[in-house]
Amino acid sequence: MVFNLGVYKIKDFRIPYGLGQMEIHGCHRTIFPRSGDLILNLYVGDSFRNRIINYNTPWATTNKLYISGLYSQGALELQQNGKGAAYAIKVHPVIGYHLLKLPMHELVDKQVQISHLLETEGVFLRNIEISEKITSLNDTHLRDFFSSILPEKSKYILDPIYHAVNFIKNRDGCVGIHELSSRFCMSERTLNRHFLLKVGLSAQAYAKIWKIEHTMRLIQIYPQSSLDEIAFKAGYYDTAHLARDFREKAGLAPSSFRKNTSPMTKDYLKTQRFSV
Repeated sequence: MVFNLGVYKIKDFRIPYGLGQMEIHGCHRTIFPRSGDLILNLYVGDSFRNRIINYNTPWATTNKLYISGLYSQGALELQQNGKGAAYAIKVHPVIGYHLLKLPMHELVDKQVQISHLLETEGVFLRNIEISEKITSLNDTHLRDFFSSILPEKSKYILDPIYHAVNFIKNRDGCVGIHELSSRFCMSERTLNRHFLLKVGLSAQAYAKIWKIEHTMRLIQIYPQSSLDEIAFKAGYYDTAHLARDFREKAGLAPSSFRKNTSPMTKDYLKTQRFSV
């Protein structure tokens, strides 16, 4: 697999993306971290397809645009085969809310064709997927589609949950619900209600995703460090708490992750800050 980074420029957006070129004979299975962002996928080529086994998603195939909501339990176990390329764009969940205009909790644990979620724009996209062969994000029809659905920045820049999500990201998940509610001037109940609507999970569950991803990144950056040192850097009380959360949210022990990280996962962890 060859993995590259690029920037998709459209309207006043500069959207970083990852592009993996793959040729897989038979079926390849790999463990992939959960993401704190929505993931927009476009698969191109002759035969490539992908599915998330442990979340029981159907096969995602070429020439269709997909979006994945947040995944609530465990890492992703991917099954892939065929030849082609996979684009992956990380979309800030609150921007996804304003783009799709639906409660984000309806997307949790799912990968869905975007054309099935939208009304007028969905018809336009379905016609593209049926009648055109999409070879890249720069397809003219696809650019027209993105131009029509990308929200104006004023739609989300004034949304306090947009900034609460960014605060959690910048703190690598090391933030409590009381601190968040105080900082953004709302009760804990109101904060969680808005998080469920615009992010898909409670604020606490969302913060835990970023804390685990930060831990994974630390394990990659400091391969010689002990788990005690990693736990301290990641903001855990001790190694036992780290190991418990890691097994629950990543599906394996920290030591197993250190030994068996796939190249694709390493690339993902290097680029995890990139998002719309």
